[in-house]
Amino acid sequence: MTILIMTGVLLIAAGFCGVRLYMLQAQVVELQLNTHKMMFPSQIKAARRAYFRGLLREAYQQKLKRNWAIGFIVVAVIAAGFAINVQFNAIAVDELGNGLIPLMRNVAISATAVAMISAVLLGLSLANWQMQTLSQANQDHDATDLYFTPQPVLTKQLLWRRELGLAISAISVLLTLSAWVGWLPDPTPGTVKIQNSAVQPSSTTSSSSSATTASSTTSSSASAGSSSWQRTDPNTEYPIDAMKEAKYASASAVKALTDSDLASLYFLEYWHLTAFKIVKRQGMRKLVDIPIKWSKMIKMC
Repeated sequence: MTILIMTGVLLIAAGFCGVRLYMLQAQVVELQLNTHKMMFPSQIKAARRAYFRGLLREAYQQKLKRNWAIGFIVVAVIAAGFAINVQFNAIAVDELGNGLIPLMRNVAISATAVAMISAVLLGLSLANWQMQTLSQANQDHDATDLYFTPQPVLTKQLLWRRELGLAISAISVLLTLSAWVGWLPDPTPGTVKIQNSAVQPSSTTSSSSSATTASSTTSSSASAGSSSWQRTDPNTEYPIDAMKEAKYASASAVKALTDSDLASLYFLEYWHLTAFKIVKRQGMRKLVDIPIKWSKMIKMC
């Protein structure tokens, strides 16, 4: 429980740092909107992003650091996904596997921590270079220029980026120590052992056979009950009898029916016959109140 509380506090701190960085970026955009009143915030953000990429394109080492940081983040995400899969969906097949599963989980968490800390260090180095480069570029730009960034904003951005990197590194180190020391719970097995699984098919077969026997017995008793009900109730009225007793309609009435009317009548007749079968299958002695007059209307056709 203590590990979860500390991890939650660090996650909240990392989220707060991210919010502060977003607010500083919004502050710069708001400052530029006061000067460039004909531009939208998205245009200002895109222009400043393109300007920074242009500066980064000229510095090969910093561009290489950025690419390596992205690569370490990808590796960290893959390793974290593998660790989560081992933690909550471990496959216990034998005693050797049960011993290897915690080791695999710990190695994956360690790889995640190393990759994240490496990415954080490269990101902080890139952030320091960005602040120095933008500070020098401010000397060539006026305060009303689109690419101008106030020096206090640059200093605060570097500070909050360092705090964010520190929080992420602390989370990585805490999870790694918890895994190796044994503070994290044991992985949850996803399947049973082979010895137990070998007995499973026979029990499943016997249960399925018993279920089949029970279902056949139930169906036979149900059919017997329905047949006895048909024999003991000679006054049953079937829908087909009502159709036979219905009189034919005149030719003028038939010609007045449209295709939609015919479709509706056919559907009602189908529903009539189906409802009768459902009621008979349920063993009820009285039919549902279905209007027989629709049978006479269908016979017009």
